[in-house]
Amino acid sequence: MKTAHQRGRLEDMKGLLLLSGGIDSPVAGWLMMRKMEIAAIHFYTAEFTGTESLAKARTLARHLGIKTLYTVDASRAFAQVVEKAFHKYYFIFTK
Repeated sequence: MKTAHQRGRLEDMKGLLLLSGGIDSPVAGWLMMRKMEIAAIHFYTAEFTGTESLAKARTLARHLGIKTLYTVDASRAFAQVVEKAFHKYYFIFTK
């Protein structure tokens, strides 16, 4: 069985957008939506930075017309990297 990509029909494909809250990801999402149905996912660290980015991601998804937004509080994972990684590199590891 051929995939939608192999058949050359992007309209039959679904995409997942990593929605960060900056300008690049909403623009990429808008461009993707012209060719396929998309859902979005947003990672945030409420323990460290609060939930402002979560609210912004929800607003962006609503403005773009994205029906499904998955949200992940990555605070615990981020804390483990900060705790266990060599301090000089932990910020790089969490990107």
